[in-house]
Amino acid sequence: MGFTSYKEIYFWLSVVREISVSYTTVYRLVRQELGSSIKST
Repeated sequence: MGFTSYKEIYFWLSVVREISVSYTTVYRLVRQELGSSIKST
């Protein structure tokens, strides 16, 4: 099981890990740096 949206990743980083990043940064990290994307089931 993984994340279902970039918003969910953003929330997890902000609340659970207490990491302050912008939504744009989360999107760029996942798409460009990790070479991944959110997949619908």
